Formats: sequence, structure tokens, C-alpha cells
Amino acid sequence: VDTPGSARGLALSGNYAYIADGSSGLQIVLRQCGDDTPVFLSSFALSLSAGCINAHWETSSFSDPSEFRLEASSEAGSYDVAYQETAPGIFEANDCSLALQTGGSFHYRLYSREEGSDWILMRSETLQVEAAPLVTALKTAFPNPFNPATTLRFTVDSQQRVRLAVYDIAGRHRAQVADETFDAGNHELLWQARDDAGRRLPSGVYLLRMEVAGKSETQKLVLLQ
Repeated sequence: VDTPGSARGLALSGNYAYIADGSSGLQIVLRQCGDDTPVFLSSFALSLSAGCINAHWETSSFSDPSEFRLEASSEAGSYDVAYQETAPGIFEANDCSLALQTGGSFHYRLYSREEGSDWILMRSETLQVEAAPLVTALKTAFPNPFNPATTLRFTVDSQQRVRLAVYDIAGRHRAQVADETFDAGNHELLWQARDDAGRRLPSGVYLLRMEVAGKSETQKLVLLQ
């Protein structure tokens, strides 16, 4: 049914559909299709992998382009999760927030809107996450590849000095991100792809090196321009 304005909600009862229209109020129309009627959002699912919560959703082929917003929340607060359209009508989002390391219930709400309209809640799901033990390690930077900045993530199992530095692919030192003592727990540092002099680095592959307690770990970073 093509309503005069933006449809704000839909309820089905018996042979009738009750539509809340933004311009014309409540509209009641005869239900003309079976239970296999296509809907705007055809699927929405959450999964846990490698310490991150992955969200996947798809829209029906007849759907008009829309803007989405994925909101995550827990006892620690709420935040938006970035997403991308990996194929026409297929969307993916990866939540790698360090808040997940503490465990608990994480609620995800997917909103949608057409240009210039209000956000409408499309789906809400909850995933239970077990707390991860503290292990000194370099976590996956996010996003990666990135532009213009990425969040460097690491965990230390006790209070100790941590050195984070960035090198180019030839092994030349380009930036000292941190060289200080951190408390036990999960930590995040924003790196804006600048060298020690504050100059913006060119696009390319870089190596992030973490040195702590006599051991080191290295991770590849890809800067796009």
C-alpha cells in the first residue's frame, strides 16, 4: 500500500492491516496477500566471533534506499556501531568495543529512516556475552583499513609499562603512540595517522608494535586516503 506520507507502524489483525501514516493518521486496509508478503527488513541476526559482536541484516529487493542506525547498549552505556553495505540490500556491522570484554547483556537496536524523516525502530535483539579473562595482548585495531583514524586496542593483566609504536613497511619508526604505565584492564587509544612531528602519514601499510614485560606483538594497519 502506498500511503500518502511515511508509514510509522503496521499492525495485522485478521483480514485487515492497520497503518499509522505520518500525514493521514490511521489507515485501515484489507489484507490482500498471504503470510509470505515481503517486508522491508527481511532478516536481522547477531553473532559472537573473536571477541566482537557481528550484526547482519538484509532488506527486500523491492525496498527503497534507506539510512540505518545501529545502537548498542549495556550497563556501561550506549553507543552507535558503524555499518557498511557489503552487497545490494546486505549490511554488516562489527562491534569490537572493549566494553564487550567485561561481559553482560548487550542490546542492539536497528533503526531506519528515509531522507528527512524520523528514525523508526526496525528490530531489537539481545546477546549475552561472558566476561573475558585479562590477558596481556594486542587487540584488533578498529576500523582497519581506516581513514582518517583508528582505535588501537590492548589489554594488560597487571599494572605495567606499555610501549606502542608505529613503523612503516620498511621498518622505519614513524610514530610513538604510547610509552607509559597502564593499569590492569582493557585500553583504547585513538591514532590519527600522524608521525611524531604531527604530519599526516601517506596511505599505505604500517606495523603497530606493542612492547610490554619483555615481549612484543605486531599488527598490520592499512591507511587509506
